[in-house]
Amino acid sequence: MRLAALTIAALAFAAAAHATPLGDADRGDLDTVILADMDDDAFDAQFVCPETLGSADDREDAFERYTAWAHLRHPEWSFQKLLEVRTGLLRRHDCSVTLAKVTSSGQPAFPGWAYPPHK
Repeated sequence: MRLAALTIAALAFAAAAHATPLGDADRGDLDTVILADMDDDAFDAQFVCPETLGSADDREDAFERYTAWAHLRHPEWSFQKLLEVRTGLLRRHDCSVTLAKVTSSGQPAFPGWAYPPHK
């Protein structure tokens, strides 16, 4: 009995010593599988307002997660549709700080000389 217990303990220790933790690539693959299986209602239910996240990196990760989910679940969506759905999520979850930042930007992203002339 004692020999069996020692053998089991040795095997458990050996298995633990050779186990490798999930790397960033593995976590990314796992997240992709989860996102691909998440329907619209489930994504909506887990959505968190960007202003409640702790850092700019967390906000960027959340946005990348949204775009990954949208591309996986709705590959037919146009860029305009991606923006409309994102804005809808922000409104539905009352993300007033983020919405204020988005709507307060009255300046074009590029200076006037960067746009092609209208004919």
